[in-house]
Amino acid sequence: MKTLKSVCVAALVAVGALSASALELDGSKFVIVCDFPRASQELQEILSTVTGLKVPAYTAVQAAKQDLSGKYVWRVTVDAGKFGKEESAWTIGEKEALIIGGPNHGEQGGVYDCMEAGLGVRFPWAGVIACDIGTKVKVLKTSGEWRNPYRIRAIRMRGLENSKWRWRMRDGKHDYPSYGHAFVDYWKRFGATRQHPEYFAMRRDGKRLPIGWGEDTAYNVAASDQKPSRYISMCVSSEAFIDQIVADWKSRGGGPDSIFINLCENDASGGNVCHCPACLALDAPRPANTADWWPNWYADRYVNFAHRVLKKVRETAPNCKAVMYAYNATELPPSREKLGGDIAIGMVPTIFTKKAVHDFVQAWKDRGMTTFFHRPNRRCYYSPHLLPVNFSKHFFEIIKDLTRFDGFIGADWDGGAQQHRVNWIADYVVMKCLQDPSKDYEYWEDHYLDAFGSAKEDMRAYYRYWRKLWDERLEKDIAELTAKGRYFHFVRGLTWNVDRYYTYEDFTKTEALLKRAAAHTDLNPIRRKMIETMMSEHERMQVWIRTVVDRCEDNTAAYQKWCAEHGVENDLSPFEKYSGDITGVWRASPNRWGNIWWEPERVVIVDLGHPFAVSELKKHLDWMLDVDIPVVKA
Repeated sequence: MKTLKSVCVAALVAVGALSASALELDGSKFVIVCDFPRASQELQEILSTVTGLKVPAYTAVQAAKQDLSGKYVWRVTVDAGKFGKEESAWTIGEKEALIIGGPNHGEQGGVYDCMEAGLGVRFPWAGVIACDIGTKVKVLKTSGEWRNPYRIRAIRMRGLENSKWRWRMRDGKHDYPSYGHAFVDYWKRFGATRQHPEYFAMRRDGKRLPIGWGEDTAYNVAASDQKPSRYISMCVSSEAFIDQIVADWKSRGGGPDSIFINLCENDASGGNVCHCPACLALDAPRPANTADWWPNWYADRYVNFAHRVLKKVRETAPNCKAVMYAYNATELPPSREKLGGDIAIGMVPTIFTKKAVHDFVQAWKDRGMTTFFHRPNRRCYYSPHLLPVNFSKHFFEIIKDLTRFDGFIGADWDGGAQQHRVNWIADYVVMKCLQDPSKDYEYWEDHYLDAFGSAKEDMRAYYRYWRKLWDERLEKDIAELTAKGRYFHFVRGLTWNVDRYYTYEDFTKTEALLKRAAAHTDLNPIRRKMIETMMSEHERMQVWIRTVVDRCEDNTAAYQKWCAEHGVENDLSPFEKYSGDITGVWRASPNRWGNIWWEPERVVIVDLGHPFAVSELKKHLDWMLDVDIPVVKA
């Protein structure tokens, strides 16, 4: 690593010797010279926030036409010869700063590392650059370097500000196995056109069609991009299907130097795997203590399939490996087949106790897994809407434990952005662990809380109150709450039982902590707005939880009034799809939309002449709602 830093240091020697003591720079003289648009825009936004001034940014060609004498230049460049993928190093001198990166956006990662370590900037949640503000810019550290430890460091969010936050967490990938549901376009290409029905899973009724569809729908080309066609399972015993996979791989550039081929099954439940005799013959006996409603023991057939694909692929690419998911039908490891070191696994756990995730990985390691990455849907199940659930240390310790396994190459966390600001710290610390796994949770917690400036210790007390609630009340009941939430949905289970875990006193105590933080008179506008935002969320949460726990028309009306007065969305949102009419807003709305969760006794299935679809729907609804759903003829 010294070689990286020495590149920057040597480049700055001619500009001015580095000061041994902390530097203080004149922000009014800052200019940026950078030929990489995203890195330039990000550095410009951050430095403009730090100084309170619009910092000019130029390309090298533009800079050559400017008089930069007397200016303090932030120079950003790339040196692919001396830096590896995503690597970076930086130095801040008395007259100029230099950030150098390698390929794959190394220069951009260098910007963030320099801003955090060098200037003390923090990115606590989307849309916020937390820092001291002023033209006298104090330098905390004059040099640094970063070499990414893992090939995959990803967190999934949509929207520009969320995307920026991902970048600032150094979300990135290099030399990683291409993965993702591999056959989502196959029905459109080969099924709806009736060319190759043998590629697709045979349903229990003997038909090779998407689940829930009859022939009138399945062969409608206009419907070929809908979920049932993209989620259909494949017939992995079919040699013709394997030949097609290999042909597609070659057409996409697969050749002698290829490292991986993607064989991840479509996003289908285990109950929808192929039931043809040839596929069933590839299965090992069903393991004991497995549940009918969650068939997850089919890995043997898929590992067998992967080896057969690799046999043909290696006629062209002798060192190629396969990648598949341990997910849905293949969650449990194979009991007969061995991976043999030539199959990388994307691990997609369903239970998120620390022991369960550890044992999940270990079980696959015991069957020969040598390369794996964490690909959880955790944030789909653990994004707590308005509730403060500070499970940050819990999930940090899960990722920290995974880094201790040989063959771990990174993590890709799925799910949207957290709604409550308290819960952003969980995503923050896991991404920081992927940046530097040598540091412990307390280090990164402290790093995060730097964002609050002089209110740091009061905010530490606030965050730790909710973490203690998780540690003492919630963590021990993960299994129970995910079971109650159906389909592993922890937040749904918690929402339906929120009065068992939260008290009004919790919100009174934590409100006092926020007020104490807000009382600091030296907070700059950014930090004051952060705390005010959290106070507003806290107030909404108090109204919301009263509505959920003590449901009545008056509380629903009070909640709707609060939302209207503060210009925020009420619970007629995507959250209602998962937890039902928890606040009574749906019932009170003049534009009601279908909702099955709150009043299951009113649900009925209308049979329109598709018996298989009716039977599948009834099976799942009976289980989810824990009642016997009636079926009536149209």
